[in-house]
Amino acid sequence: MNRFVAGNCGPSTPKRTEMLAGADPAFDGPVILFQDVVKVLHRSRFFHPYLQLFISVVLTAVSQILLKIGVDTQFVSPWYTTSNFFAFWIWLGILAIIGSLFSWLFALKSVPLIIAFNLAATNHIMVAIGSWLFLGETISSQRRIGIFLVALGVFL
Repeated sequence: MNRFVAGNCGPSTPKRTEMLAGADPAFDGPVILFQDVVKVLHRSRFFHPYLQLFISVVLTAVSQILLKIGVDTQFVSPWYTTSNFFAFWIWLGILAIIGSLFSWLFALKSVPLIIAFNLAATNHIMVAIGSWLFLGETISSQRRIGIFLVALGVFL
């Protein structure tokens, strides 16, 4: 039985969205307010908007590296071959992108877009460093200058 009641369903309905203890005779617990649960989640350090923004940026960089590993190790031409859709690394990359999306959307609720988008530019730095560390790609001096300029722009 659904114990959550949303909105104003009539004159006897409480104004707040709440869990009604009397709605289910087998349920004798206290009344738990849905908004109180949301407030507790927002107070949790894990759900801090800037931490979620950082998680989103890291997951985006990780997804790019995983997708690159996937296409380098398993990708068969043409691209629509069924074995490409079951590649382990590609699916990990897709899951990382989905996780990044959820973290990004949560962060956008509290962080101004101009700040969030500027901080998201650190993704370029993380992908470059991650591709150097995990894929063995070289970073030329011109790219290092570019990474430095991106970092300078983000932190100003």
